[in-house]
Amino acid sequence: VLGMTRAGKSAWTINLLTQTEPYYDFTLIIEEGLSYGTYTKTLGSEPIVVQPDGEMCLNYFDTHGIPLTLTQIHAAAAILLKMAGVPHDEDKRNLRFATLVHYVEEAYSEFYNQYILQHPEAADRFTREAITIEKFKKEKMPATATFLEAWSEYKEQQDQDQDFQEFSEQEITDFMKDPAKAELIRAVAFSHFKPEEFPTHVDLVEIMSTNRLRSHDQDEVNMLITLLRPWEKQKLVSGTSTISIKGKVAHFELALLSQDSSLKEVTGFLIANYGRQHIISLPRGARKRVVFEEVARLLDIPGGERLVAEFYQQLSKYSTWIVSIVQQYSSFKNSSIRPIVIGNAKQVIITAMNDRSDLEDVAAAINLPNATKESINRYTLPEHMPAGKKYASFTYWHLDAREPRCGTMYNICARELLYCSDSTGSNFDKRAKALRNYDNVVEGIVSESKKSTAQLTS
Repeated sequence: VLGMTRAGKSAWTINLLTQTEPYYDFTLIIEEGLSYGTYTKTLGSEPIVVQPDGEMCLNYFDTHGIPLTLTQIHAAAAILLKMAGVPHDEDKRNLRFATLVHYVEEAYSEFYNQYILQHPEAADRFTREAITIEKFKKEKMPATATFLEAWSEYKEQQDQDQDFQEFSEQEITDFMKDPAKAELIRAVAFSHFKPEEFPTHVDLVEIMSTNRLRSHDQDEVNMLITLLRPWEKQKLVSGTSTISIKGKVAHFELALLSQDSSLKEVTGFLIANYGRQHIISLPRGARKRVVFEEVARLLDIPGGERLVAEFYQQLSKYSTWIVSIVQQYSSFKNSSIRPIVIGNAKQVIITAMNDRSDLEDVAAAINLPNATKESINRYTLPEHMPAGKKYASFTYWHLDAREPRCGTMYNICARELLYCSDSTGSNFDKRAKALRNYDNVVEGIVSESKKSTAQLTS
């Protein structure tokens, strides 16, 4: 969804989310500005306002109930790379990333080994589960399926409490001795870890200090430790995960992090990865939605393009619909995630755009006809229309099986929807105060929007 500010993007998106809500089991929203705050309340939930000095923690080691994957390891290393500072030199950046990947893996291995020492009976259970899922993958899944996909499919079809006792001791021993299979056992083990059993940022820094690899540049490792240690005091990323997104909607608001762009980028990446893991843990057939507001600002960090690609390319297998909203197109245009978002989106919504060169860039990417470009250039902003006759023009582009289809449409909102989606500063505060007087927020929206209409017409 592309367009300038005040062009009707939020109203259009909330309209679509509202009309399709009955068909979806989970919605993740990541934004700044609380444009979707009132909508979230209509679903019986409250936005999670992330604060730099709050008590909330998102532990980047926590797999949130799914097996450990290479994607998770790389995501943790990408977060650490952002914390430590991303070198401009590509070779140095790649070397630093590889170094961090090693210590993330080391932390997982150390905590896994400690867990097995403390719970020796668990090794047999984890092994039986890994063998079962590996056999399920070979017998029931396509050749291209991953172990994680097989795990998700199997968990949906089978009893969670199955004992996995149909294998001989020799089969179990042989599986354990195979290094590649041992990785699968470890991966399965982390799907059973409680939040407090995962490594934390403090543990990682300690491991880097005491278990460093001799082949690593010691000065570089020392520098990484120095750069990462201050983050130990940042509760958002250092500690045990404190929140659960098990409900029907998870709405994260990041506006209070605006003074620290690094923390906002790290947090946005963390929440996106958190949501990815939760989506995978849900039944594959359950429908999910993800809304990224200003996707470039949230995820344009090293490793972000890999995460965005997984959302678009892989999570479709888990019945997930992705919406990326772009207002600051200039930053999006130069982002590493731009080709992934545009290349994988099957539908594009374009409202009024204030920069012709931005529109030309979009048009070239999705092959917009010249006539459509001229129509977009003539779109009038809703704020310039007379009261009672406002609407938002937008181009709807759809990648059909044979050729793209596009045309201009109008979003004409009911007064209740306009009241719900209005993000103007003065109206935002007034609405929040008014809705506190109602036990049911939907009844409040209906009543207050009627009052607003009466005031306008009187």
